[in-house]
Amino acid sequence: MTAIAAIALGVTLIRRDVPRSLLLVVVCFVVAGFLLWLCLFIIRRGRGALVLTPSGVYHRTGLTDQFTPWDTITDVRARNGPAPSFVIEFALTADLRARSSLGRLGDDVRTLPRIVCPAATFRSQTVPAYRTVRYYFENPDRRHKIGR
Repeated sequence: MTAIAAIALGVTLIRRDVPRSLLLVVVCFVVAGFLLWLCLFIIRRGRGALVLTPSGVYHRTGLTDQFTPWDTITDVRARNGPAPSFVIEFALTADLRARSSLGRLGDDVRTLPRIVCPAATFRSQTVPAYRTVRYYFENPDRRHKIGR
């Protein structure tokens, strides 16, 4: 919506034929282009993913990628409320791998000691995903069977 408003403002200023507004028109189109690119980038990456491996948990959202080894995970719990989700809490260690697609503009995801998996992302797979992560968290001797 913001991109559409920026384009509409740019078109309106062009129709008024005010020479001083040329810079503002260019700025409106640049902002609109950036916002459209950002929306397409997030849509292309999809809703997100949670991948369990024998060595850890990989979580991807529209803007971040994060890998947490199993031995750093401290808790897996369900969270109810207006936005239900499940949370994977872990200790911050050097083994944590994380990056933000926004680079310096994004949050430093390596300083966030949790992975939040909202039900809106996983939809009908939220409960099975929670139970699976919880099962492998509570049974470390069975993690070698992941992916087999």
